[in-house]
Amino acid sequence: MNETIKCLMLDMDGTILDSETIYAQGYRHAADKYNVPITDEEMQSYSGQDKLTVLSRIDAHTGNPELSMKLRTARLDYFKHALETGGVQLHSHTREIIQFCKENNIKVGLVTSTWTNWAMDILNHFDMVKEFDFTVFGDETSENKPHPAPYFLALEKAGVKPSEVVVVEDSDSGIRSAISANLRVIQVEAEESPTSTYPELFEHVNNLKEAQKVIQELLRVPV
Repeated sequence: MNETIKCLMLDMDGTILDSETIYAQGYRHAADKYNVPITDEEMQSYSGQDKLTVLSRIDAHTGNPELSMKLRTARLDYFKHALETGGVQLHSHTREIIQFCKENNIKVGLVTSTWTNWAMDILNHFDMVKEFDFTVFGDETSENKPHPAPYFLALEKAGVKPSEVVVVEDSDSGIRSAISANLRVIQVEAEESPTSTYPELFEHVNNLKEAQKVIQELLRVPV
């Protein structure tokens, strides 16, 4: 791939938002509330998965889709309370990396497994909707991460070639999705669940500030 960059694609939960820890706590709260034996390791593996995938996996523990939905609702209520009380924040340098891209004529898109209504509530809370040139939400494709479909749709919306894109992801499912779409992937260290290291990764960084430096170096912009 050449080093032309016309588009940055960002995941939401765990990448631009410090949400994964709260989601995991919410699942723990919900599982305890309804006496459902789900391990912390299992809950952490839900990171980056879409709503229907997670519900089907919870069904395996509850054997009851109605109870599974109650767990999900309890987890969302837990998250909403954390969001409203300041327990969820944008990661440091989220706005900075987006602003840097805008200054360098790089489109910025959001590619998330979170469904439209819930994702928009979160983005509106942080006044972030206007920051993105395009969005791909979890209910827009028939297949979700780790399938490459979300990134294929993102390429279509952005009007760019794979060689012109850099993706920033934190979860295994998101990384696999972007790699399968033949995109350069910067893996930002996952905040909650352990993430594999992929030989196909373009770069592995600790935070968005370091991800921005990688893009600056590709563009040969002074750091």
